[in-house]
Amino acid sequence: LTTTTSRAAFYFPPSSLTSSSLLRNQLADETMTTNAAAPHLSPSTLTNLVELTISFAAANGLQVEVATAPPNKKKTYITAPISLLPQSYPRNQFNHGVLLSRPFNILVDRISRHGKFLQETLRDVRDVDQFTGMLLHLYEDIYLSGDSDYGYYAKSADRLGILRSDYMLHRCSSSGGGESGSDREEYSLKQVELNTIASSFAGLASTVAKLHGFLINRMADNDDLIQFLEENVHAVIGNSAADDISDGEGEFIRREVPKSLAMIRLPAAMAVTYERYRTRFNIN
Repeated sequence: LTTTTSRAAFYFPPSSLTSSSLLRNQLADETMTTNAAAPHLSPSTLTNLVELTISFAAANGLQVEVATAPPNKKKTYITAPISLLPQSYPRNQFNHGVLLSRPFNILVDRISRHGKFLQETLRDVRDVDQFTGMLLHLYEDIYLSGDSDYGYYAKSADRLGILRSDYMLHRCSSSGGGESGSDREEYSLKQVELNTIASSFAGLASTVAKLHGFLINRMADNDDLIQFLEENVHAVIGNSAADDISDGEGEFIRREVPKSLAMIRLPAAMAVTYERYRTRFNIN
């Protein structure tokens, strides 16, 4: 969200990192330029949204603890890092992130099974980072030692990796020559980090959705907000069949909010893992 009032057409080019093999089964051309003006909110609307969000977060547990140094042991909480409103996102960059998930999953899994590589790579880190050093010590004790019984069971056990990649949308440049003489903003996907353990914020997702609904209802008569939401809806699903996307073979696919398959597949994978664990150790 930005408080500027300048307007421009969005231009979302294919990422230069997306290989043709990754996109082979995707839509032939997902580059699009929207005719709608870039959605911006006025400073007064943003101020109202922030104030309502802070109150909602305090009343609904949408907060995180702030680390405080001794001797001050009182716990302090602030609003979790969240979006104030639903925000449209460039379709091809979103698909790029989805396509990268499988290669990253395979990469992390193979690295986790390569003990020598981990030892050599983390050799200098383990002595200065206590947390990493302990993890490496446990890994060596369980997977690289042939003396322990629990190491034997761990090596033959099923493995379920729950990974989360964090991305930010990077604005590459702005170039003139867009429709009506407007600028076109070009974006690419940048990976911030890949987490193999941190997933606590997933529990906040449903509360954030409730927050968005609360804010939209409370400010339903705000013309600035209504325009922002309408322009975002148009960017995602279009206004008519003419806004559908060609698959390159004469068929058109209706634009819609992407389905979150992770919400189905992740619980299913955890259920399978739990059942196999129960069967293996005869747990009723």
